Amino acid sequence: MDLFCFRKDHGITGGKKSKYCCTRARNAINFAFSISDKVVFLNQGKIVKEGKPYEFLLEEKNKKIIKFIESTYTG
Repeated sequence: MDLFCFRKDHGITGGKKSKYCCTRARNAINFAFSISDKVVFLNQGKIVKEGKPYEFLLEEKNKKIIKFIESTYTG
């Protein structure tokens, strides 16, 4: 399973064409969640779920996502 985090580009990357920055998070997802506006979980290249970070921390019911978060969360 992979986690991709998206954040609105506020000029950090300097790109005028891009509206979002994308980061693949494999560890320290507490930091990734804290700076993200949207997160997407993929399993074998297919979207499992997408939404706001707090939805995954507070409301998640998918056992694969819960296991991923528990195995990588450092906060």
